Amino acid sequence: MATSGKGRRAVLDLYRKIIRTGLKWRSKDVAEGDWILQEASKVFRENLHVKNTNKIEELVADGEERLTVAKWSNIPYARPVHMGGGGAEGLSGHKQAAQISKGRRRVNSSGKTVWKTNF
Repeated sequence: MATSGKGRRAVLDLYRKIIRTGLKWRSKDVAEGDWILQEASKVFRENLHVKNTNKIEELVADGEERLTVAKWSNIPYARPVHMGGGGAEGLSGHKQAAQISKGRRRVNSSGKTVWKTNF
């Protein structure tokens, strides 16, 4: 992550925060603190040659978010992103496919939901 000025400062600040977190990490598994240090080193080395400032800002934001979630949940490993499914955010993908629920089939035709029990 080679950049100048603010971007470089943000990258170094994030790296310091992660290193401090790894050194002070308290959990039942002692290896988690070591894993944090190894993962930080690996990820920063993988992105060492990124030059695009937008990509660098995106990587720093992702790193900050991941660090915040790790501290909050006390789980340092990468967390899967919740894709919805059950609320309004998950409806768009579910409308196109028929669903089977309790012996009934949900069929969407012309924007209307029709429940059919005979099939």
